[in-house]
Amino acid sequence: MGNKHAKTRAQVRTSEPPKARPPAQTVLSDHPHFCFEHVDTSTKESYAFAPAGDGAAEILKFICEMARLSWGQIEQQETGPPKKRKRKHHSQEIDTVEKCAQKDLTRRKLASIFGDAPLFRFRVGGEKRLWGFRKGRVFHVLWWDTKHAVYKQEK
Repeated sequence: MGNKHAKTRAQVRTSEPPKARPPAQTVLSDHPHFCFEHVDTSTKESYAFAPAGDGAAEILKFICEMARLSWGQIEQQETGPPKKRKRKHHSQEIDTVEKCAQKDLTRRKLASIFGDAPLFRFRVGGEKRLWGFRKGRVFHVLWWDTKHAVYKQEK
């Protein structure tokens, strides 16, 4: 008798279709996650990740602010005078940064982790930049560049 009951239950089907999975979020709608696994504290350059004092508080505040935004909102931020606006935070090809920064990337063998992905830099303010690699929603922090030494612009 228990056997009949089990068969009956197994044969019962509902008329409802299976629930569809919600659409996958795009990276632009994701909020960034900050990873500190690859920070470079060993470089001899001024951009070594070693925030201290007011700099540490400033970078923490900035990271908290960015974590509240989506990648799409971050990418839409602009800076500069109205007629010369440019993206505030953006990707930067590795071959365009200073040779010392390229050597640090090679020394640390980061190509084996990030391939030929470009660097990404956040403009924190003035000449201050937070450099790293962006992989999906994750920003892998490398350098805290307070002197604009990773990428020097012609003035």
